[in-house]
Amino acid sequence: MVRGLHRLRCSIVGRQVRFLVTKQSNARSTGFLGWGADNTDRLFDLFSECSAVRQDSRALVNQLRGTIHEMRQLRGQLRTWSTTTVFNGARTESNGLEHRYGLTPRELEVAKLLVRGKSNAAIAEELRISAHTARHHTQRILSKLAVHSRAEAGAKLRE
Repeated sequence: MVRGLHRLRCSIVGRQVRFLVTKQSNARSTGFLGWGADNTDRLFDLFSECSAVRQDSRALVNQLRGTIHEMRQLRGQLRTWSTTTVFNGARTESNGLEHRYGLTPRELEVAKLLVRGKSNAAIAEELRISAHTARHHTQRILSKLAVHSRAEAGAKLRE
């Protein structure tokens, strides 16, 4: 429940309307309204407003879900785009990386997968090498790039 909001439950007992307000802290207070024309109108207005607020909150939640879904799709497209721009055409960009950082052709293949966020096990599977060899290539790439983490390597290769 959102901070500051309350839950309201109403029931009619005889000629009185009982309502129970539940606050976020789970403290409860009960109040009574006398039954009359003015109170009926006020109660009807209150229920109408509560219904409208509930519908609005549902619409907002659905809108947030849609936005989160769109953000996830855009994040995936951005990852694909950044990988493609770094390694598009392989020869022109990779030649620059080979000379700039002294990477071997195999290390370039591993670096491409590092940029995409692949683990050593995933790299090993995709390149059909052992996990130990993938780890060795990764360590050599990190050393040649003078970075301490895979994230730093990815960022440096995207530059």
